[in-house]
Amino acid sequence: RFVTAKVGHRNGQPQPQQQQLQAWNLPGPRKKENKPAIPIRPVSMLGKRITLVIEENWGDPHYVGLTGIQVLGPNLERIDDSALGAANNQHGMLQLHAFPRDMNVIPGYSGDTRTLDKLLDGVNCTNDDNHMWLAPKLKREKKDNRQPTEQQSSKAARTQFLQILLPKEHLIGGLRIWNYNKSEKDARRGIKRCRIILDKVDISPENGQIFHKAPGTVDYDFSQFIPLKPRAELA
Repeated sequence: RFVTAKVGHRNGQPQPQQQQLQAWNLPGPRKKENKPAIPIRPVSMLGKRITLVIEENWGDPHYVGLTGIQVLGPNLERIDDSALGAANNQHGMLQLHAFPRDMNVIPGYSGDTRTLDKLLDGVNCTNDDNHMWLAPKLKREKKDNRQPTEQQSSKAARTQFLQILLPKEHLIGGLRIWNYNKSEKDARRGIKRCRIILDKVDISPENGQIFHKAPGTVDYDFSQFIPLKPRAELA
């Protein structure tokens, strides 16, 4: 007749099965260890000029735009003028350039408020297009991967781009963007696909970076985080 003994101690004495484990020098049940979580440090890249080469919007045939954009540091903190030294009487540390610049480049048209500075005004979750950037959409006749610069003239440039220029090299962890969000219909003006170039290095995914279409409402924060990583790490 066999009797099954329970593992454990009774009245301070080891039970038979526990005695056998000790006699055979076998380990008992493992205890759970509460190991401290290892913090994951975001990948960051050193750079000064971030260029978005705009290749496609969400379907509007005439215009392309954004509501807001933030540059993020190595710990995903916002890099703004104060972080770059504007407190030391240096004004306008973050510079924006675009081609076409905005709606005011259209011949005979002026006074449009949807200018580049609105991308940095901090009003991002909105339907008010007075806090958005909008520009005419260029027709892409052929692919052109040349690196655009802020010195390019409108006659020579054939690539539509939006560019953020820092005063000096800085560790950059990513971007946070709010796509064009005037209404559900006008959300088609938002950027859909672009190439991201950090200085002279294309760090986009193989088929370009996809920006989410804005909802056309302000029911929630529709921002999108875009990490900046070497292309090998994006694969």
